[in-house]
Amino acid sequence: MSRLQLTRPEHKMIQIYLSLGKWTGVKIDAGASRELDSLKNAKRETATVSIRLVPASALKPIKNYDKAIRGVHENMTIPVRRGCAVLPSVSWLRYRDAMVPMRRERERLVSEFVDTTYDRIREKAKVDMGDFFDERKFPSSTELKGKFRFDIEQEPMPANDRFLKLAGLSEDEREQLYRDAEKEANAKAERFHQESFFKLLRPIENIIEACGSKSGRITENTFGRLQEVLEMAEDYNFNDCPEFSRMVASVRTKLAGTSRKDIAGQKNKDQREDYGAAAKEAMEEILKVMGAGDGILNPTGVKSEQSL
Repeated sequence: MSRLQLTRPEHKMIQIYLSLGKWTGVKIDAGASRELDSLKNAKRETATVSIRLVPASALKPIKNYDKAIRGVHENMTIPVRRGCAVLPSVSWLRYRDAMVPMRRERERLVSEFVDTTYDRIREKAKVDMGDFFDERKFPSSTELKGKFRFDIEQEPMPANDRFLKLAGLSEDEREQLYRDAEKEANAKAERFHQESFFKLLRPIENIIEACGSKSGRITENTFGRLQEVLEMAEDYNFNDCPEFSRMVASVRTKLAGTSRKDIAGQKNKDQREDYGAAAKEAMEEILKVMGAGDGILNPTGVKSEQSL
């Protein structure tokens, strides 16, 4: 099979920045730190004492929901660098529709904590924290709400057109800059192309592992992630690669027509084994297409037979 050809995907993608601000409920107590240094005969500042203003369990619902939000975000996007990911422009409405209810639910959890739980915990802390209690370390309810941010910014993926008017550079120098930019764009395109394969492979690997477990337990999260990826897989065909399209269609045929209740539990052992076998076939097919490209490594770091 011929080498997979890459084209620049900038016009099909947007950059997404997701930021989930939070309050940890932990403060450094300078006075207690100094006391501990003195107690241990330290000759310089050595100890750092952290004070937990609220029990960790009080913030756990928000913390767990933030993890779920990031899971959906990571499932629908391709990471570029810390805090930045890319999303196919055709998937923007789907991404927004997924995030809007999650924003509302997070706001509900934050309001429940700040308006109901926080005042009770702060009042109880006067007894629970003993001499560690310091009213000044507790933010006001208004200030506290402001610490729980949910920000999503988006902007078009920069194109590599020759829009810069570079003054004072020779023609050779300008051409070199353009060649460097083109090289970087091609490397970025190839990285995105590889990641599109991995987005399919990761949830399939999880399904194979779950189907092979003795318990027969398949979580909604494990099964749901696979279905989400299959729904939008073709959106990540940045370079209109026919091999990728055929692969996605084949994987969807093998794995998309089954519900979680059809394979979960001990009574569905045979169906689960069949589904696991279909998932293995799907993975082998993906690795075969990947092997026709640049010898891309699969997620376990082992090259497929076709790329050796």
